[in-house]
Amino acid sequence: MSTRGWVIWIIVLLVVIGAGFSGYWYFFMRGKVSADTATSSNANYSTQMATKQGWSFVAFPYNTVTTVSDLESKLGTSTTLKALYRWSGQAWVDSMKEDSLQPGIGYLAYFSEAATVDLGNTKDTDYKKASIVAETEWRLVGNPGLWKTQFRSSGSSSSEYIPYTGFSVEMTDGTSMSVLEAIAKGYVATSLFLENNNPSYAYLKLYDLTGSYVPNFSGFWFKTKSDTVAKLTFSSTGEAVDTTYTTTDLQAGSDLSAPATP
Repeated sequence: MSTRGWVIWIIVLLVVIGAGFSGYWYFFMRGKVSADTATSSNANYSTQMATKQGWSFVAFPYNTVTTVSDLESKLGTSTTLKALYRWSGQAWVDSMKEDSLQPGIGYLAYFSEAATVDLGNTKDTDYKKASIVAETEWRLVGNPGLWKTQFRSSGSSSSEYIPYTGFSVEMTDGTSMSVLEAIAKGYVATSLFLENNNPSYAYLKLYDLTGSYVPNFSGFWFKTKSDTVAKLTFSSTGEAVDTTYTTTDLQAGSDLSAPATP
């Protein structure tokens, strides 16, 4: 082969190698960027809490609001925190005087104005499931999760409810069931919510909430009717239950004897 022929073959070979390397680099970097983007978007959540003027039931995430000062700084200058209480099981405790705010506990807060409070971004790491020890007295508990906690299937109607196990109770024998199942079977009382976007002070039962999810950072009343219930659990995952319950089934668990505001 002539020198000219060898030169042409070398040029062709270099072009092929260069094209292959460029293609590999393009797809590698594209995949890396996509993976980094996915990791970033899944690892952080914007945590907004809605409150109204007057009393609101609230709860706080794991590591962005841990003191009253943290909460007041998140409120800014347009809304003032007038009062903050937790329920000890026997009496109201003034949490404005306490050193720390605890995830999993519900608080009764009085705000000077309605607000949407950005509690800040927090890493979604090892708390995909949050559990609270159950008691046979009313407890003011809170959903500290950054995720939507589903308590009924989207196939439910206004009078028939398909339980969903994202919001569940764990029994002392290690089994678990949806909170709606536990209400219908008499294991727990109906959880009572103070709806923060409603200007009036009135409780809503769990199954009367709009939608299928326990509101993020909501505080509410919860108590068991049996010492066979061990924990109340919030989770980012779950499944629909085969059994459907009616409003009548769930009303058997109604109990409106929760403590009044301080």
